[in-house]
Amino acid sequence: MSKITCPACGSTELLTETQIESIEEPFGGKKNIKTTNHTCELCGMSGDFSNNNEESIKLCIESLKTQAVQNILEDFTSNHYSFSSIERALEIPQRTLSKWKNATSRPTSSGIALLKFLRLYPWLLEVAEQKYDYEVAQKIHVNDALAKVVNQMTFSRTNSFKPETATLEVTHVRLNIDHDTTPELTDDEYGFTTPLIEASAN
Repeated sequence: MSKITCPACGSTELLTETQIESIEEPFGGKKNIKTTNHTCELCGMSGDFSNNNEESIKLCIESLKTQAVQNILEDFTSNHYSFSSIERALEIPQRTLSKWKNATSRPTSSGIALLKFLRLYPWLLEVAEQKYDYEVAQKIHVNDALAKVVNQMTFSRTNSFKPETATLEVTHVRLNIDHDTTPELTDDEYGFTTPLIEASAN
């Protein structure tokens, strides 16, 4: 094993320090790794003269990405998403998700990014099932957003409670903006036609 030397002056008189670096990956968790820093006592240059830190960080990130894939797919399973249905909607080969879950194959960076988007916005699967129709996609998106808003609302007369479930259906949303006039900002004069929204909460 060759001795570590300063890349600037070639000195072997080095001060070596180790530190803990925390690396985090969305949906994959966090890991701490040890990194090394060298300081030349002759010329004062500082850095990772052994070039080991970059490889350690790379391996840690890869491990966390693998864990992220496992966690996302476990979440799909626990929420009763069918792998075959997801694969059919996304038009990817059969058993791809099972192979990723069992670690018999590894997804590409784009595959990992796709899983993260689906984990954040599961309604994208419904958009895919509808063949990415723009109008349908907008309706799915708005319905999902409104459902979340209603679920977070608190209704109160004497006691506050949150609705257990909420079902929303947007029947029509219309905005009319007059670019030629500047309406006065009163309670009911904003230049908008009130969106017609039907909602029910059970």
